[in-house]
Amino acid sequence: MKKLFLIAATIFLAYLTSYYTTDAHLTRPIFDFEINIKKMLDTDDYTNYEDENNEETEETTEDESETEYAYQKAVKKIKTGDTDAAYEILIGCITANDTMSRAYFQLAVIYEIRKEKEKAIAFYTNAIDRNPEYTDALTNRGLIYFNNKIYKKAYDNFVIVSKLRPNDHGAMLNTGVASYYNNDIEKALKYYGRSIEINPEYVLALTNRSYIHLIQNNFADALLDCESALKIETENTIAIFNKAKALEGLGRNTDAVAAYTLFLKKTSNTNSGDAQFAKNKIKKLSE
Repeated sequence: MKKLFLIAATIFLAYLTSYYTTDAHLTRPIFDFEINIKKMLDTDDYTNYEDENNEETEETTEDESETEYAYQKAVKKIKTGDTDAAYEILIGCITANDTMSRAYFQLAVIYEIRKEKEKAIAFYTNAIDRNPEYTDALTNRGLIYFNNKIYKKAYDNFVIVSKLRPNDHGAMLNTGVASYYNNDIEKALKYYGRSIEINPEYVLALTNRSYIHLIQNNFADALLDCESALKIETENTIAIFNKAKALEGLGRNTDAVAAYTLFLKKTSNTNSGDAQFAKNKIKKLSE
């Protein structure tokens, strides 16, 4: 029983919210405005701000300082939810400095908050045009495409991020997920594997890869990934569910029934499709 669950970011509240699945996950990096806010909290002197995307200049003119100050003010207003005021300030920023990719990024975030996806894509694109290595903008644009089932464009964005962030396990996971939804199973396996190489305790990558192994009938490898995930998160229902399927595939029916039973005990939704699937399997394998 296949379902899509995502790990996506709730922009307005600015924290990560998790959604679980038995077949795929997507992660989103910390928002750019969160990074900026953190740096603002570290120091009250905005002139000490070091941009995440290398938009530094050796000398700062008075106009540039005023624009940077305005930008930081807009970021604070986004953080507090005053997006209308932030919008007006950011428009002023790009009017004063059309090359300020960060301001375009924040405007895109505002459009996401307003659920205006096309405008959000346009402003993320403006940010990327001004800074082709703007990985947060690439990721966020990719997520909009992904959520709208435009998987090829999602993959195109994520794969650039994975090249720019070769040691980022989340970037590798995103690319793996997009590969899977582009029906490229081997690439999905490759990127999940790379994600696990970077972070061997990344449970999402382990459970995602276990699913790929399952659909390839590589039950022994699927079981290994599930057991690795369960050593880290002992009650992870995705890992328990996939483990049950792997055990069944290996002909270990008694163990599979025990795993399906454990899944039903641990899952929060006993009426879900997966729960019904587990109940049917328990009945069939116990006959």
